[in-house]
Amino acid sequence: MIEINAKALSKTLDRPASSWTPASLHRVFLLHGCAVVRGAVDCATRTRVKQAIDTAYLGRPSEPHVYDTDITTATQGAVTGWELAVSPLIQDFLKLAFSGQSWKPAYVTARRIQGMEANQEWQQPLELHLDSQFHGFNFTVNFWVPFDTCGVDAPSLQLVPLDYHRTREFSQYTGQLLRDNDQYYFGYFRSDLLDPEASTKGVRSELLLPARDESWRSHRVLQLDHSW
Repeated sequence: MIEINAKALSKTLDRPASSWTPASLHRVFLLHGCAVVRGAVDCATRTRVKQAIDTAYLGRPSEPHVYDTDITTATQGAVTGWELAVSPLIQDFLKLAFSGQSWKPAYVTARRIQGMEANQEWQQPLELHLDSQFHGFNFTVNFWVPFDTCGVDAPSLQLVPLDYHRTREFSQYTGQLLRDNDQYYFGYFRSDLLDPEASTKGVRSELLLPARDESWRSHRVLQLDHSW
């Protein structure tokens, strides 16, 4: 049984940017696999990137995502999306996370998530998943940046704070291909891994709430990936 004490962890994982250092952020990342860094991006930069994403979507209204290439094209090179990850805190953290490795920024993905306001051009909330089910097995650091206030009227992002070893235990990943012809990398994981009820049987935590709530509303979020 994997136990997660959410109340105790919240003070460790969820803190304003001013209380983090690259070293403390790196340490928490290694121990728990995630962290919440509030105020990591200044309001002016966040607004500028959000407006650029809206502009990129004007030319691709039915697409679930727009990427850094789309954002760059839509703004004639003025905005790329990477502006959100240029702070010394984030860049120095990445140097520690990839120490001794050859690494590079991979891509920026923006998505529009819908809740109770049904809009076929906006994506449904994501279910419980591991990114490696979709993106392969290179070591990757993701930054999720919300553009709307989240957690009350807009959707939140739910994280399960597990380190690398406990993630393997949780997912029962062994490196063996279990099924052929599954999309992406799903064939390396048990078939019920995306089923929250089945997946959380071995995890005790008040963090693991239902993935959807009727009060959720639309929001925009940006994902920045760095990989080796």
